[in-house]
Amino acid sequence: MASNTGVSKLLKQYRKNCNLTQQQVADALNINRTTYTYYETGKTEPSISTLHKLVKMFGITYDDLLPEVREPSVRDSFLRGRVNDSIYTLSNEEQQVIIQLRAMSEEERKKFLESMK
Repeated sequence: MASNTGVSKLLKQYRKNCNLTQQQVADALNINRTTYTYYETGKTEPSISTLHKLVKMFGITYDDLLPEVREPSVRDSFLRGRVNDSIYTLSNEEQQVIIQLRAMSEEERKKFLESMK
């Protein structure tokens, strides 16, 4: 099955919008960097669970990664930075905390946030 090149290009753009390296994303997903690179080049597609983590990590919606059903104005607004809850101004350590938090399951997130209290 051929990968959706629109999705692969968008993954790369969203990662760059968040000022993240492929290695940082791969580490947050607990996968090899090469595997993540394949997602961005369209050689393979992420699983549903990985896609879910990517959506959470980048602060986007599933619609943002589905070009065939998304309104162009939403994509264009995102790429201009208006729809992104970006983490540009955070330190690297703060970015890593947010990346890890977004990659957590709902249950893991609840436990983590409870431990913060």
